[in-house]
Amino acid sequence: MKPVVSRWGLRSLCAWGLVAAFPACHEKVSLGGWSDPLGTSTSGGLGGAAATVDTATTTSLATASSGATGGASTTGTVGVGGAAGDTGEPSGLPACLAEATPGPFNVAGPDYRATETASDWTWPKAMTSLEWEIRVEREIVSLPIDEQIDTGYYYSHQFSFQGGNPGVLGIQAEGGYDEPPRDTTFEFTKIVTFWLSALDAELGDLPESRIWNDRAAGIDYLTIHAKFDWQVCRTYRLRVAPHTVEANGDTWYGAWITDVDAEIETFIGRMLLPAGAGLLVPFSTSRTQGFVSPQMPTACEMQQTASVLYGTPTADAGALVPVQAPNNRFGQVLGCSGSRFSSFDGAVRHELNVHPQRL
Repeated sequence: MKPVVSRWGLRSLCAWGLVAAFPACHEKVSLGGWSDPLGTSTSGGLGGAAATVDTATTTSLATASSGATGGASTTGTVGVGGAAGDTGEPSGLPACLAEATPGPFNVAGPDYRATETASDWTWPKAMTSLEWEIRVEREIVSLPIDEQIDTGYYYSHQFSFQGGNPGVLGIQAEGGYDEPPRDTTFEFTKIVTFWLSALDAELGDLPESRIWNDRAAGIDYLTIHAKFDWQVCRTYRLRVAPHTVEANGDTWYGAWITDVDAEIETFIGRMLLPAGAGLLVPFSTSRTQGFVSPQMPTACEMQQTASVLYGTPTADAGALVPVQAPNNRFGQVLGCSGSRFSSFDGAVRHELNVHPQRL
């Protein structure tokens, strides 16, 4: 079945380096694209080396990721279990805006945009499913279109399958949402997005949601994005896992988001992977990325501050946890010096554009 045409949103495409296709993107908007989740590519663009990963390379993924993206790399103190088959669950998220001793800010780069943050997780073996908790701690205020020299944010988790199918699942503040066709007016709002290099896609239970075909860094993706009114200081659990297996071995992978406080789970949609896609590669990344529209700011203080807590992820319905605390690193393209990390027992905080005027 051919997917229904839809799209992820102008701000998202600008941020992932797809500037040429959309004239509303400023030429300096790109944050280096989606650096591949393995941290091994310096070419930028969505997918990168993740599209060619196989089981022979997974043993060196953690080493390859360290320091590969330009900023400092530090291993935090987030508590994890650490062994294959370990069923000990990581601690829950700390309170919203809980006090912590943050690490150092990134070194400033050449322009005025958010320096993205990433926490790389190394797993004991290949996995069937992934889930993690997230809590956004600061609201991003929507501004009139003529005042939007400002920042939206994408809070995501990136992963890849052994057969070379990369994917990403997360939520956005001020993500661009529109109706087909592609030249319609954008609404900048809170959305949930699911990207996967897949054969087919079907929508889930969110009434305002879209499917779209996109190509980035030479890789074809199917994308689901949907309006989802997530709230600051509430806890959400995101999950990607097998949904249904076809007779020929092709597997539908579903994506879900759960409001933990309300105990309400919502099915975002599912995508079809070929029988040879294999398991999830034992390396994944929690990533916070800013994007600016329609023009670049002229001072770091013009951009809003982002703060988000990522819980230590689990895999295979809690049977697996990462083998060590995350490797925290800054993005390939360094911008404003207001990005930093804070470590908790069972969580890591990402902050971007921390300025006294914004706190």
